[in-house]
Formats: sequence, structure tokens, C-alpha cells
Amino acid sequence: MRTLLVLLALALLSPGQIALAQEAPPVPKAGPVREALVFLIAGQHNAQGYAPFSEETDRKALGNLDSVLPGSTAAEIGLPLEKKGYPRSFIWNPGSKKFERISPGENLLAGRNGRAPDAFRHGLELPIAYRLQKEYPESDIFIVKCASERWNLFHDWNPARTDGAYAQLLGSYNSGMAGLEKRDAKVRVLGLYWDQGNAYNNRGKEGEAFGKNLAHLIERLRRDTGQPRLNVFIRKHFYEAHVPYYREHVIEAQVEFSKQDPNCFLIDIDRGSNDANYYSWSCTVNTDARLYLSGRAYLEIANRIVDRRHLARRAARKPVDGSSNTTRPAIVFLVAGQSNANGGGLFRRQDNIDAGVENFAPALRGTTAEDLGLPLTSTEGAYGHSFIWPT
Repeated sequence: MRTLLVLLALALLSPGQIALAQEAPPVPKAGPVREALVFLIAGQHNAQGYAPFSEETDRKALGNLDSVLPGSTAAEIGLPLEKKGYPRSFIWNPGSKKFERISPGENLLAGRNGRAPDAFRHGLELPIAYRLQKEYPESDIFIVKCASERWNLFHDWNPARTDGAYAQLLGSYNSGMAGLEKRDAKVRVLGLYWDQGNAYNNRGKEGEAFGKNLAHLIERLRRDTGQPRLNVFIRKHFYEAHVPYYREHVIEAQVEFSKQDPNCFLIDIDRGSNDANYYSWSCTVNTDARLYLSGRAYLEIANRIVDRRHLARRAARKPVDGSSNTTRPAIVFLVAGQSNANGGGLFRRQDNIDAGVENFAPALRGTTAEDLGLPLTSTEGAYGHSFIWPT
């Protein structure tokens, strides 16, 4: 009789309702306490996500296969493209107001050019969930994401607005946490990934107040979420670093805030030049879209966030200054051997030309340090924490 009643109840549900019921986070069974780990993603277009799952999905979206940079898609870097690859990862759906199993192509809230989310793209949520699953095999992962292109810090993310982006993020967080705290005995918020800083409204007085507004946003979010030590991970912007007001108001504010706030971590993947960054981290070299991060960039960011040094509180904040009492960890690596240990790699193709050997010993394309996007100077701190023993 009980089985008959269950079948009758299922028959009254629509297919969509059945699917939604199946995708809700399972209630933990009796036994060891299972921990729910919460991670927030917020900001502008690169927080929303533009990265294609594969060349095929990009072709469906744009009709231009050549727009994809080789090696940049989720498929090429080994991220699962099916729901089964994320068995313990969930993302908040602001429409249904529920956590749903992460399903690539269905509920990642990614999109392009300010349009509604489409089925062809992803953002940080995919690699961060994948990495957190591996880092915490006994925990469930819950992502709360609120981001969109053209949302700026001064207007859309103003905490004083009751109808802005901040209110949306806080509303989603509070609703999601209320459900998790009923479901799980242990709920831990790992941090927030904040990616915002485009040049919209960043000039003049508004631009000068960028750092102040960023600090105010994080302060309010920590207070309103009840997470006074919330870890904040900010990607240092680099694509437009050559624009004076961009550097003066955005990058400098990001760097300064990370220095002053003990729970803020700057994710710096700058390769030293715009061209190197485009080829290393963009989805495409097309002028209208090359500022969007690729799956490869998101994976690199996720790796740095999940690194234990970032998820744990910093053991020490002393700079590497050569003093004998610094508590900063030192990593030593030895290189030894014959000619290829000594090194024969070229910095630039031009160096080969200047040496007069390009005609009979040409540098293979894609093999120089410059081609690979390796910084060739120590500016911007590219090798600020790296040392070599003089021979």
C-alpha cells in the first residue's frame, strides 16, 4: 500500500518537479557529521563567466571556431562537462531559490555581453567546485554566485541600495544558509571570489574613491553575513594596466587593500604584458571579447584559491627581507646536470636575430619565454619572491 501511495504521488508531479526533487541536496544520513562548505562568487563579467566548455559549444554560440584559443576550454584542461563530474557540488538558483546540483550547460549562470545566461559557458564555479571536491572529499560544496557584465562598484554594488547587486547576493546567501543550517550540523564559509574593476565609472571622483568603496563593500558583507573574518580572493586586473586611470584607481586599490586586510588575498596571474595575458588567459584574441577569462585562467585561479596557504589563515605577513627571524616559509629547488640543465632557452626571438644565428638556427615558434608568456623583467613583482645562488 505504501509503495502504491508513493507511485501515485510521483504521478501527480510534473517531469520538471521530479527532476528538481531529485537534484536537491540529499539530507545527510546518520553517522559522522558531514560538513557543508560554502563559497561565494561575485562581481562583474569575469565573475559571471564567459569561458566556453569546448570548441564545439563555442561554435554553437558564436559560429566562429577560430575565436577559441587552443588549450583554453574546459574540455581541453580536463574539467568534467557532465553533471556526474560534480556529485557533491551545488549552486544556488535564484529563480527556484534552491541549491541544485551543478550541471554544466544548465545552471551555471554564465553568459556574454550582458545577455541572460546561456548554455555554452562557465566561470570560476566549475573549477572551484572540482578542486574543492578533491580537497574536501567528505564535504558537500555549495556555490552562491551573483555577477553580471557592466555591474560597477559605485552604483550596482552599493550596499545602500535595496534593489542592487549587493542586495541580490546577500538575499541569495541568507536564503541558502538558512536551508543549510537546518540540513547540516556543520556549515563553513570558505570565502568570496571578487572579480570587478572594469573602467565603467572609474574616472574622476568616482575612480578616486574606488579603494574606499571596495573596502566598504567587503566590510558590509562581512558584517551582514556574520562572517567577520571572511576570506576574500581578488583577481588583480591586468588587461588594461596600460591605461593610467585604470592603474591608479583599480589595480592600486586592489593591491593596497590586500596588503591592509589580513583576510584578503590577491590572485596575481599577470604575465607582464597585455599580449602575454591575452594568449595565456583569454578565451579568444578577437578584439571585442579578449578581455574575458578562459577556462584555463579560471583553473589557475581556483588552484591558487584552494591552495592550503590561501584557504588557511596566513601564518605570517612579514615580507621576504633576508632577516634571520622571518617566519615566511622558504622553498628550495635544485637544478643540476649538463647542457639542458645549464639552459639554452631564448628570452625573445629578437635575441636570436640580434645574435646573428636566426638564419641557420631559427627559433621554433612558440618556444621562447616571450611566446610562452613568461615575464622577462622583475617589474610588477613577477620574481619578487624568487632568488638564485650566484655561481
